[in-house]
Amino acid sequence: MHKIFLYSIRSRKSNNTLRKVVLPDGTELEEAREVQHYTVEYYKTLLNKESYQPLPKLSAARTLTEEDNRFLCAEITVEEIAVNLKQMKGDSSPGPDGFTVGFFQHCWEVVKDDLYQQSRNFLTVVNFSGSSTPLSLH
Repeated sequence: MHKIFLYSIRSRKSNNTLRKVVLPDGTELEEAREVQHYTVEYYKTLLNKESYQPLPKLSAARTLTEEDNRFLCAEITVEEIAVNLKQMKGDSSPGPDGFTVGFFQHCWEVVKDDLYQQSRNFLTVVNFSGSSTPLSLH
């Protein structure tokens, strides 16, 4: 079972590797260094400061009720994670770790404690963009 798992991870990584880029003029880049350089430059151009349009600031007409606030500030539970995980499509694109939602659904009993701890850690200390000071939610 262990070998099958490792093979599937290697296979997925291989399938997610960009091997060639075809430029608008038809030129093909196949060397890893060229592909990497072109990709970085492409996204630098795409996301440059001149073309960046920030979203307008929106004002919310409605404020939170005390009940809403208590719900949002309540600590996450293992059950809440499980319910939400079960509602997700199992064949979704893999995350940065290479695992799909289906993996976490299938291996829930094995991974639930780790996922719970990571979720708690993430939700307990949040660093909002524009501020270098972490904000504790509890």
